[in-house]
Amino acid sequence: MRRWTVLLLMFVGFFAGCTTIQVPGYLQNKRASTKQFYADFARTSQAVRLAFSDLGWEIEEEASPEVYEISSQRGVKEELLMITKIRQTSFFVGTRYARINVYVRSNGEVSEVEMRYMVTSTFLIWKPSTYGNENLAKRFFELVDRHF
Repeated sequence: MRRWTVLLLMFVGFFAGCTTIQVPGYLQNKRASTKQFYADFARTSQAVRLAFSDLGWEIEEEASPEVYEISSQRGVKEELLMITKIRQTSFFVGTRYARINVYVRSNGEVSEVEMRYMVTSTFLIWKPSTYGNENLAKRFFELVDRHF
């Protein structure tokens, strides 16, 4: 029994901290949440920045979405991709890494905001990733609405 305990501790010690995590800046369009706002591009993008601030997320980069993907929507005059910094949460047996991408697309009078969310967790050698968070998206869009 003692030998198995020592072997188990050696195994856990060997693999603890050996996992590497890759959280991309650009997130794929999996389970994205979208909402339209009747406002111009400047007001909408400012409301998105304020909503991020209210939720405690920091924007790491603002870029043109064309750098990462070709827009399938017609009539878009202005568009912007906001990429947040990675939010890391440590737990007893692992760590969770989360990131949000928000696309703001406008045709002048109507703006569309699309939110993509990804979480990657690490548990020793297992690294599951999930996309989308309906509760966070609902809270985010309510804050955007409030900032108009």
